[in-house]
Amino acid sequence: MGYVSTTQQDGLVVSATKGLLVYAIITVPLVLVTMGTYFIFELANRRLMSQAGKTASKESSEMV
Repeated sequence: MGYVSTTQQDGLVVSATKGLLVYAIITVPLVLVTMGTYFIFELANRRLMSQAGKTASKESSEMV
């Protein structure tokens, strides 16, 4: 992608372009927002399923 370049001057020199910094600044927050959203929905779904399981077991014990 051209973000990192290497040159052979007194050993191997690795340098990054300013575009890599822009890429990181944009990518890292987007990944964090995406993962945070996923975990919030996953937690909500687990709580909902847990409550549904408790309700179902109460109903089955009342029927007996």
